[in-house]
Amino acid sequence: MNNIISYQQLNQRDFDYLRNIIYDEAGIKLSDMKKALVQSRLLRRMREMGISSYDEYCNYLRENYDEEIENLINCITTNKTEFFRESEHFSILQKIVEQELSHKNIAVWSAGCSTGEEAYSIAIVLLESKFNKNFKILATDIDSKVLEIARMGVYPIDAVQTIDINMLKKYFLKGKEQYAGYAKVKDFLKKNISFQHINLLDDNYRLRGYFDIIFCRNVMIYFDKEVQSKVLKKFYDYLPKGGYLFLGYAESIVNINLPFHYVAHSVYQKR
Repeated sequence: MNNIISYQQLNQRDFDYLRNIIYDEAGIKLSDMKKALVQSRLLRRMREMGISSYDEYCNYLRENYDEEIENLINCITTNKTEFFRESEHFSILQKIVEQELSHKNIAVWSAGCSTGEEAYSIAIVLLESKFNKNFKILATDIDSKVLEIARMGVYPIDAVQTIDINMLKKYFLKGKEQYAGYAKVKDFLKKNISFQHINLLDDNYRLRGYFDIIFCRNVMIYFDKEVQSKVLKKFYDYLPKGGYLFLGYAESIVNINLPFHYVAHSVYQKR
């Protein structure tokens, strides 16, 4: 007799329970079409726990909410990213830094940083730009597991292949022996970046000061208009007058009543 556990399908009652929690905690709106996604994403977590049904998992979540909610959110969040993704934005970033911010120290927030590629890409652009001041980057995400990867700064070689060869040699170490097939971000690139767990739905992020530039790309697409408006208002408050907000190529602030000025494709400036 084998020990294979047979997993049943996620029923509508349990799916409704889970998606309501996910919306309340993370602002992620899941339609009925996402039931199969939730089912598959949860399966690995259930196997880790030795839980054989979604009903049993929901009961466990009810009884151990504070301990388990972070694991649930980690399962559901999408973490697709890459170095210099949506590359036009990094050219715009360099232009802003060199033409408008070269006289001052710069603070940047990478919100929804996932496994860290965006934050490291921003750091490379700032180091390559023509300005002699200091900078700091805050990189945040709701998913604690991807933040661990980001802090390590170790990536499969395939993930860095699109980076210019000279930059690759300058900012990365090639892994050897047990790390063969991987590249590691050099320590001097890491030193200006701090990684922090933040839920963008929280009422108070407890962040000090302003950010000259905020990147929050390909995060808003998972929020409905109400949550988008709430999060964008927070970003607006954390930007000084003249500060910049970068959204994903498929995102905009249309119909959001905030005095942002359109600069370029999904790039806005606080008036």
